[in-house]
Amino acid sequence: MCSRTTTCRTTSTDSSLTDNGTTITTSEPITAPTFTGALAGNATTATSATTATTATNLPGGLLGSMPYQSAAGTTAMLAGSTSSAIAVLTQTGTGSLSAAPNWNAATGTGLAVFATSPTITTPTLSGTTSSGAITANGALTTNLSLVSTRATGTAPLTVTSVTPVANLVVAKHPTEIYCGTVAACSPVAQTGGQIVYGSVALASGVATITGISPAFADALYSCTANIRSGAITAELLTVNNVSSSSITITSSSVTSTSTVSYICIR
Repeated sequence: MCSRTTTCRTTSTDSSLTDNGTTITTSEPITAPTFTGALAGNATTATSATTATTATNLPGGLLGSMPYQSAAGTTAMLAGSTSSAIAVLTQTGTGSLSAAPNWNAATGTGLAVFATSPTITTPTLSGTTSSGAITANGALTTNLSLVSTRATGTAPLTVTSVTPVANLVVAKHPTEIYCGTVAACSPVAQTGGQIVYGSVALASGVATITGISPAFADALYSCTANIRSGAITAELLTVNNVSSSSITITSSSVTSTSTVSYICIR
């Protein structure tokens, strides 16, 4: 029923209203203080909506804010970080329950990389002497110097592999130079070289040294031997390379028991 101060529209008097017996539709806006019942369609703005398929904007929040659920059925806004440094969004649960997210300052500078084999550009590694070892299963590549402040008495570097390292020069370690095959030395620095030395007592003028490990790369290494004690007059020594891991020293005296020193180099 319409009062004298209210304009009423019905499907019989207004052609914009269509009634199919179940639903009344119109192409014009409908304004009312309240609606009773369920509404279906698109709403430009809605104070409260049980389910919204698409929401163009959310009320509240400032630049950089992020919505999150602070409880079941309750949405809150996490304010954006105002720090000029990079901040990381983190969340720490209780082990069984989640928690509200927070902004935390990144350790150092740069961006976090999440990947199976990440590439980290210009990182700065720092720590204390008790922070433990830096462990990597691949190669650690850098154009910077590796500086250890480990006190004397503890090795600053431990290597398990016995494979020679090319182009490695160590202070207070002999440099291996090859002069060539003529009188005038044409020095060429050698890489992957190996020196083996020791002493042995001859038995009936012969001694065979075995088990050189790691073995030489081939049997082309050079060896020399000298009498250390018990020399027989005019005793001469020869060295034969049996294999890459064995040599035989022979005296010119078949009864010699002299102790000889030997050195082999490749």
